[in-house]
Amino acid sequence: MRKLFYVVVLFLISTISFGQIGSGNVGVGTSSPDLSAILDIVSADKGMLIPRVELTGLTDNTTITHGNKISLLVYNTRYSSDLTPGFYYWNGQRWSKIAEGNVSIYSGTGSPDLNNPKFPTEGDFYIELPSGNLHYFDGEGWSAKMGLSNDSGNLLTMGTDGKYYLNPQLIQSAISVQNGISKNVDNKIELGGQLIKPTTINTTQSNTLSITGLQNGEIHQNEMLAIHPSTGVLSKINSSLLISVNETMQIGEEGQMLFETPDTIIDIKKVQVYRNGVRISATYFNANTIKLEEGVSCYAGDEIRIVQYN
Repeated sequence: MRKLFYVVVLFLISTISFGQIGSGNVGVGTSSPDLSAILDIVSADKGMLIPRVELTGLTDNTTITHGNKISLLVYNTRYSSDLTPGFYYWNGQRWSKIAEGNVSIYSGTGSPDLNNPKFPTEGDFYIELPSGNLHYFDGEGWSAKMGLSNDSGNLLTMGTDGKYYLNPQLIQSAISVQNGISKNVDNKIELGGQLIKPTTINTTQSNTLSITGLQNGEIHQNEMLAIHPSTGVLSKINSSLLISVNETMQIGEEGQMLFETPDTIIDIKKVQVYRNGVRISATYFNANTIKLEEGVSCYAGDEIRIVQYN
């Protein structure tokens, strides 16, 4: 009777701890394991401990008693020349670490080759010791890159404190600029240069564009800036196209003070008079005549140029 009692108790304990259905699915902590899993472990406050072993190296095939099987998963607890603690699986040739990222960084004496390190993936880096030369794996082979040393010509240079720093001079020299931006001899970027494509600067009511410090100019001598109403494209036009200017040249006689204007005088301020290239004052005499300023008269042969703006 006592033996039967023990058998019943053992059966009940097994029923509580494990669940198994006819298709071979096993559940731990659940009586109804998911049909998609051969093993379904359920717990709200516990984790699963993977076997912890001390591997001797990436090609260790003796620590596991009955031999390494592809996809065998362990947690390595040992530090060595090519191992650090972490999860490793056997890929058929070596132990591969389950890394947190997609890029691995290797190091070793001498340059890398097809056999060392084994099974690199695209994007991996290799640091050659003791020179510090850097190599990159592009998926087909290793290519040498700039090294990690105190050479001033390297992108990464080693300081006197033993730490590595980005070389600012090399970064600056590697930067190229274009389309209205230039770089001077000191590798400083400046505004100014040839545009190589149509360029637009967007402004708003709050983010405006302004240019200050412009010099004064003569309206009849300078060109003007124009903006296309629909495209906003800037262009220049001659100011004379916007302002009607009439001009006449007369040869003065001895003592002459009255000269006829090219057009009817609307505003005497819009009439400019030059004698032999020097601007002088003149006053209104009648609708088509100006009078030279008091005390000024012509000598025979003087050139009188009258410029009238309308």
